[in-house]
Amino acid sequence: MKRFMGYSQLAFILVILLAANLIGYLLLNRIKADLTEEKLYTLSQGSRNILKNLDDVITARYYYSATAMRDEPGLKQYANTVRDLLREYEENSNGKFKLEVIDPLPDSDEQVNAERFGLKQVRIPNSPDPIYIGLALRDESAHEHTIPFLDPRRLQHLEYDISKALFDLAHPEKQTVGLISSLPVMGDPAAAMMPQQRQGPRPWVFVQQLKESYDLKEIQSDATELPSGLNLLIVYHPKNVSEDLQFAIDQYVLGGGNAIVFIDPFSQQEMMASQLNANDYQAQMQADYASNMPELLKAWGLKLMEEKKADNGPMGAGGGAQVVGDTSLALSVNTNQGPMKYPIWLQLTDKNRDPSDIATSELENIMMIAPGGLEVTSGTAEQTPLLFTSNKGQLIDSFMLRFTSDPEMLRKQLDEKGGGEKITLACKVSGKFKTAFPDRAAKDEKLTQSSEPATVIVVADTDMLGDQFSVNIQNMFGMQMLQLLNDNLPLFLNMTEHMTGSQDLIALRSRGKSQREFTRIREIEEAANERWAAEAKELEEKLAKMAQEINQLNSGSDDKVLLNQELIKRISSIREEQANARMKLREVRFNLRQDVERLQNRIKFLNIFLTPAMVAFVGFLIVGTWRFRRSKG
Repeated sequence: MKRFMGYSQLAFILVILLAANLIGYLLLNRIKADLTEEKLYTLSQGSRNILKNLDDVITARYYYSATAMRDEPGLKQYANTVRDLLREYEENSNGKFKLEVIDPLPDSDEQVNAERFGLKQVRIPNSPDPIYIGLALRDESAHEHTIPFLDPRRLQHLEYDISKALFDLAHPEKQTVGLISSLPVMGDPAAAMMPQQRQGPRPWVFVQQLKESYDLKEIQSDATELPSGLNLLIVYHPKNVSEDLQFAIDQYVLGGGNAIVFIDPFSQQEMMASQLNANDYQAQMQADYASNMPELLKAWGLKLMEEKKADNGPMGAGGGAQVVGDTSLALSVNTNQGPMKYPIWLQLTDKNRDPSDIATSELENIMMIAPGGLEVTSGTAEQTPLLFTSNKGQLIDSFMLRFTSDPEMLRKQLDEKGGGEKITLACKVSGKFKTAFPDRAAKDEKLTQSSEPATVIVVADTDMLGDQFSVNIQNMFGMQMLQLLNDNLPLFLNMTEHMTGSQDLIALRSRGKSQREFTRIREIEEAANERWAAEAKELEEKLAKMAQEINQLNSGSDDKVLLNQELIKRISSIREEQANARMKLREVRFNLRQDVERLQNRIKFLNIFLTPAMVAFVGFLIVGTWRFRRSKG
């Protein structure tokens, strides 16, 4: 009888657990809680706004080769992550986003449709069938937009890629970009029409790229207003820009217009052009090669770092902006003395850019030529440094560059200063602003503060987009062949693409990583490796020193043979030390494995035993409570 009661209680507990799961599924299946630190499974407000502003219903066909991926758990997990995120779009769209998940089996109609949409086939090892992880969007007006392959390497940009595709589908018209520049970036129009005759200089490569993707409008520096309908304004090396045009730029930004501004404390392109076109050395020394719009920058909460004026002497006569140098980021250049590090030509890596910004997150090699530094002067808007030096960033008087370009002299000057700091080289400013010209705005009854939020990116270098610093151009059979020298041009195109979207797109950041590293395990491994590396280095230095002494003695007279024998004994002792060190290494590795195994066992215990034990405890608690009340009744 007791055994029967025990089985009955166990069965009752199982029924309660099954009932609780069923009730929870029926009542709570729409309730979600994203407990991840980076909110990986929560759609951002920017994406929600894009969905809200859709005019047509969009059908999203997600081609996901689930059958072909059954033996690829990592890839399958990523594909499921894409599917789950797309479902978030559907749930937040109020019926404007309809998701279809399709498994394009080989030789099926679904595979034919996937190929019609231009989705990319990917082959994986040990699988005879191709796989698809692509997205085809179609609105009610039969407009289509596809993402041929949702690359797992872009997992952190997944939401941005999907939202950008939705925005592009909803806005199929070509975006309009305005360009203001004091440099001849547009080239000779005749050369663009008949490149084979080479009648004049061609447009710079970054301008050619703009013309391929956008409706580009050139704006002269002496213009009094901006063209209407601009989706983005690019200001490149602004010199002698009229006050009317600066006021127009101010009003454009206050009205919600986005802008990318390239300024420079010392334009080497302009200096080289002046050297080719002028013979007056004194005039070249006194020429101003800087560009800046200080009033506008101040309104955006930024300032180009200025040099300190000297009391006397030519070196402080400039009074302009300073050039940034960084010996740890110095690019190697060829000189008459051989390759040397040039401390004002900076080679930025992934450690010198914002990893969460869409425009900069995947770039590895950015080159900046004598850039300036940007200083934040106010916090009225959100300022985000995009590019920056290491902690060894320093300032050099730009006036020096008129007299010397010797890398060694510049390096010595930086070494004599000592210290250093992280200096911002490019900054994104987003939010609402106040006018840079309050008196004129009030007089002309124009905007005195933002009516709509806007975003401005300020880059303190113009040379980085010069053809000689960004691409290698070769002419083959009348065709222009381009080879990228660095990520400068991709950075510019990323910024342009990002900034021609809506504020909702610009606000999107890279998502966090869905897989977290075991930092404690990595710390243990690094500590062990560092310890062994130190011991190995010490032994190698000792052995090298002994070998040097032996060579010196062997090159001498024969009466040092006995001394050589002593050295041999010493080498033997060193070898014994090496054997002991290797034994210590085995101990370190053994301890390392033990620590790792202990951590893994803890994780297994939590996953396998603790969670079910908690569920069982709750079940027994319910049964105990029920029996207690029954006995009292």
